[in-house]
Amino acid sequence: MYVTLFKPLIDLIGAILLTIISLPVFIVIGILIKIDSRGPIFFRQRRIGRKMEYFNIFKFRTMVVNNQTDQYTVSHDPRITKLGSFLRRTSLDELPQFINVLIGDMSMIGPRPSIEREIADYGLSKFKRRVVLKPGITGLHQSTLRSKSTLRQKLLVDAYYCRKCSLFLDMKIIYLTFKIVFFKPNTAN
Repeated sequence: MYVTLFKPLIDLIGAILLTIISLPVFIVIGILIKIDSRGPIFFRQRRIGRKMEYFNIFKFRTMVVNNQTDQYTVSHDPRITKLGSFLRRTSLDELPQFINVLIGDMSMIGPRPSIEREIADYGLSKFKRRVVLKPGITGLHQSTLRSKSTLRQKLLVDAYYCRKCSLFLDMKIIYLTFKIVFFKPNTAN
């Protein structure tokens, strides 16, 4: 009942409130991106959502134009702009995903949405275990292991979340995410 009734309501209310609260930050970041490098403010990328449905994820652009592919980023990636490095470290590049929650493509909490090539990395049958719920802006994997894990560990943690999703677990993830973002910033996934 939580997943079908309360979680969508919490997502909608949370996304509306957080979008309103963060609107001044959106504006400042947009201006800084335009000053830092040429190109659009937002970056859209095709991702895989619930039940293998595709959607476009929104993020603040953190890389130079024409260099954002589906390849993984590496430490000190030369494609990342100076401002982009800060946005990634603080997870501020993820703020536009509130829009994805508002239009129903994502949840506030869930497995991170994958790029298509990760299906081959995981294997289709294992991959399907992590797309039974809407993907989230944050999730159990991001709030515990962050980017210090293998693809296999990410799959296992995401599959565990999909099986055990509850209000209590979501509250724990919110707490852990807050702690990571404000007290131990790392490179975002």
